[in-house]
Amino acid sequence: PEDLNSKIFKLTLNYIYNLNLNKAIIDNRVFSQLISIEIYGQLRSIQNDLFKNLKSLKKIDFELFDFKYFFHR
Repeated sequence: PEDLNSKIFKLTLNYIYNLNLNKAIIDNRVFSQLISIEIYGQLRSIQNDLFKNLKSLKKIDFELFDFKYFFHR
């Protein structure tokens, strides 16, 4: 199905390590109503078009460990 009719408004990912943030984790069909994302930890990458179809998304909050690593790879 195109939309799973889920009602998830906030997603918090805590204590992540070396995560590749992609559509396998944030599926548009599951998180179509998502307003806010909070990510705490270490990201390895973010898929280019990950947030494109999240029309309700208003806020993305990152608190990344080793922030310099993320941008200097």
